[in-house]
Amino acid sequence: MSTCLSENDFKSDYLCDACKGILYCDLDDASHQVCINTTCQKCNREFKLLDPSAEASPRLHEELKQEETRLIALVESCNYEALAMYVYGSRLALIDSAVTRRVMPSIPMWHAIGDLLILMNAHPPKGSDRSNTTFESIIKLSYRHSEHLNFIEDVENGRYKIIQLPGGQTRVVQMKYLTPIHDMLKVYGLASSGNLDNPDLFKFEDIDELVISDADLKPGVDMADFFNSLWPYVVTLRYGFGLHYRTSLQYRYKPARVDIPFILGVSYSLKTKEPVLVSKKNLILYFSKYKDYAEGRTFEQLLAEYVESKEQVPIMVSVGDRVIVDPLTLLYFVIHLNGQAVENNRLRNGRDIAKMKKKAADIFEAKVRNELHKYGYSGPDSAVKVKYDYDVLGISETKKQILIVDAKFRDMSPSSISAHTLISQELMEPEEGLFYEAERHKTRVDYFLNNQGLFKQHLKPLKDLHDYEVKGYLVTKHTPLISQYKNIGVLSLADLIESELKA
Repeated sequence: MSTCLSENDFKSDYLCDACKGILYCDLDDASHQVCINTTCQKCNREFKLLDPSAEASPRLHEELKQEETRLIALVESCNYEALAMYVYGSRLALIDSAVTRRVMPSIPMWHAIGDLLILMNAHPPKGSDRSNTTFESIIKLSYRHSEHLNFIEDVENGRYKIIQLPGGQTRVVQMKYLTPIHDMLKVYGLASSGNLDNPDLFKFEDIDELVISDADLKPGVDMADFFNSLWPYVVTLRYGFGLHYRTSLQYRYKPARVDIPFILGVSYSLKTKEPVLVSKKNLILYFSKYKDYAEGRTFEQLLAEYVESKEQVPIMVSVGDRVIVDPLTLLYFVIHLNGQAVENNRLRNGRDIAKMKKKAADIFEAKVRNELHKYGYSGPDSAVKVKYDYDVLGISETKKQILIVDAKFRDMSPSSISAHTLISQELMEPEEGLFYEAERHKTRVDYFLNNQGLFKQHLKPLKDLHDYEVKGYLVTKHTPLISQYKNIGVLSLADLIESELKA
């Protein structure tokens, strides 16, 4: 049995490329998975879903294999040091742009270079070609190959679907939920276009800045303080590296307690900002200074994790008995490593990130309250408790309205950005999903409606409370996946302002 959700209530449908009607909108009640509907409900055009798996599309995967073979041949024809410095420098340019302009100019290029660095560990260059023309060809081919791999994963995960029309033409359609996903990513500066004028970039920067505590970045600083000062960047990197499941695995390091101080120490010790080749022998000597904190960790293990891996993207790039390093790259990856689970570290499992997000949530709640006040609503200056907790209460004598708002400053989990997990995690998750939160808020609103006398002291109405229209809203940080749950409106703060407060 399945229940078809309306276009307005569920933003996780596929759009017909011709009429923008719903292609794909049934939700199985038992599994909460989206079921296939092969006819557009608006223009009645039929289509066929194409399967990108190796079994169903062998030609596609043969072409991918040929692409990879050509890439490996080009890599192996190059001089090791020259190609390694070129690719490392290309990544450093992206990092420098991300730090100075605050927007990664090309997320696909970032992942392409990561794929290439892993491939170079698996197939080391052994030729003599030092031509930049060849190096540019390698980058371009790696970019194309990486895009193809990511697209196939997107199709398998249901972010996109390849359809074939009756006439044989193929089209790519996307899930409507990618709109709120992209809305969320822009907030963290993840815009592949690098458009710095986009008003959605860093939309909640004012909140982040109020949470961030200054940390003096120098040797010996408490790593927890350093981490706390950079928590928005840790979240940004987590989303950027994890845009695809396969790329999330490439950046899923397992840092030991000694690793971060050692890498940060190497960064401090470098005398130049440019990439340099440092002998592994010198790094071993430097690592020995941290032996009291190593707790069994060896330099060889550290090399295997961050330099020579054929599964994780190398942070430092190996060239024979030397490695390429520079201060900015090392610092950039230290920020990411601080967001990983570090054994015997008080940052383990991201507890500090949770604390920072809780602080940001409190500020977001105050921001929602201030917006109500700005548009003529009066009410308590903080959350109140009348049996239940009420984040924001506002009353307008002009509109004869009472707004009961629950503020949710939450991001989607990186692991839920898939058609296979979106519904179960973001909507249906017990004690976490939007349905759960909306049901809880419905209980609050219903209690208010049945016990209005208990709220007079908080709202101070000029007339009897029964004379006011009561509206309940669940206000989220980003565009939500649903717009209505029973009598509760679900919308972003921006939409609340436009559709309710300004109206």
